[in-house]
Amino acid sequence: MMAASSIAMVGCGSSGSDADSGDSGAGTGIGGGGDSGAGSGGNGAGTGDGAGTGDGAGTGNGAGTGVGGGTGVGGGTGVGGGGTSSLDTDTGCSGVFNPDQVLEYAITMAPDDYAAILADATFSLSLPGEFSCNGGAPMQVAIERKRSGGATKVGLKVELDSTVAGQSFYGLKKLGFDNGTSSGSNQDDATPRDVIAEYLGWRFMRAAGVMASRSALAKISINGGPAMVYVHVEQVDKRFLQDRLGENGGWLYKKSGGDGDGLKTHENDGVENPHEAWYCFLRKGGCASPDDATLAEQLPTRADIPQMHRLGAVNAIIGNTDGLLYKDNNYYHYDSIDGKRTYIPWDLDTTMSASVDIIHDSVPGGTTAFTDAFFSHWEADYRAIVQQILDEKITASFVQAELNRVLSVAAAAIDADPALADGAADAVSTLSAWWQKRLPELQQQLK
Repeated sequence: MMAASSIAMVGCGSSGSDADSGDSGAGTGIGGGGDSGAGSGGNGAGTGDGAGTGDGAGTGNGAGTGVGGGTGVGGGTGVGGGGTSSLDTDTGCSGVFNPDQVLEYAITMAPDDYAAILADATFSLSLPGEFSCNGGAPMQVAIERKRSGGATKVGLKVELDSTVAGQSFYGLKKLGFDNGTSSGSNQDDATPRDVIAEYLGWRFMRAAGVMASRSALAKISINGGPAMVYVHVEQVDKRFLQDRLGENGGWLYKKSGGDGDGLKTHENDGVENPHEAWYCFLRKGGCASPDDATLAEQLPTRADIPQMHRLGAVNAIIGNTDGLLYKDNNYYHYDSIDGKRTYIPWDLDTTMSASVDIIHDSVPGGTTAFTDAFFSHWEADYRAIVQQILDEKITASFVQAELNRVLSVAAAAIDADPALADGAADAVSTLSAWWQKRLPELQQQLK
């Protein structure tokens, strides 16, 4: 394991502040300068789905009453109770998304069932298994394969409440573990760079103030096999919406180009979204865009434009070629009861390798519908948000601090993963070099 303080060979430029990394990281600042590393963003305060805001009463698995009802670890009856705002600050299993630790999960299921999950090209199987954290008591869950590539290491979903009604893991009803691959091949072709970049993409979204999922690097051992490193990404569901927006009664849609796309709330109750038709001009092959005057008057009341600008800005900054603003792909949008639309990022597995133009660009299979609409009267606002992010949030020292932390916290786990070739130190060196080039490039584009 390579400690953060020995990363001098990785850094580029003179020393910068190593905020939040735990070690000094001498000589590691990307591009030099004395910027202080920004924090990791808000905790997503608020209340979870069926969870209160205080500490749950009672102790022990399945004991006591807790807050919020249900069963399982951390939510209602069981250990922890309370809301989900401390998931990235607690230590141990309740710190599900704490970047300063790598939790160890174990999944146990019938070997034939696991073989079926690995071979599931439909991504529709849901098979029983047991799930535990750091050697704790197992929970009865359902295991599914995520839509991703991989052979022996595939993306996984853990459904907490489909086997045991009301069960949750520290307020979370669904867990998603990404393997870092962006291809659909049946090969374990993800690299440590891919895994680290996807994880950091989520960290940078939140640092910049985007309403985005929390993430952590985690180890998973399946049926007692060797531990493999995954990116644990907070799932966008009713709990997420309640936690971030204080409501979840509207209409949540997913767009990622797969069979699982579409409505994620009200999908079976027949309650139609009265606001959807207005946005038809943003769909491929949809209606014509409203005229400039109508757009200027109505879009600010119908969409959270600053959030969309911030999301698009970070996508551009991290070089995401497969998401908003340039592509109609890999996002959620939520239409609240009052009709306000909020865009939420998803699937950050194609980042930190391309040089996307931060203002206007095109990507294969892309669209200009989003930039046409959200830049039409507000490009100056977008530019100001990009500049603020680069000046105050995603700075050279912040980037290097996050890279240092990965080495300090997760290098040993990454190096021991049998499905990952090369090592963590080489991956961090590659990413550090990319950011050394990327940050000055972005400042130049803003001139």
